[in-house]
Amino acid sequence: LGTFGAWPTAKNAFDTGQAKLGTMGLRTGKEWILPVTSNKVTRQAAIIADLESDAAQKLCAEYQTRKAFCQVKRPSEIAAPYGGFWR
Repeated sequence: LGTFGAWPTAKNAFDTGQAKLGTMGLRTGKEWILPVTSNKVTRQAAIIADLESDAAQKLCAEYQTRKAFCQVKRPSEIAAPYGGFWR
């Protein structure tokens, strides 16, 4: 759903996305709010995880009609931070 400067803003974006899924009659997903650091600045990424492909595409299309950010990724396309250190 995007990256935000503060956790409460990211949480609000997640809650709004979940509510939109509900009004569309679609199953809601899992909450992922993760820190993402770029150029020494940490932002909070709001992600709705574990959605069925059709639900994700419909939600994303609705966001894009409003010129809002939305991107659909498969689980294999999301890399864990510090993944090289995990065993």
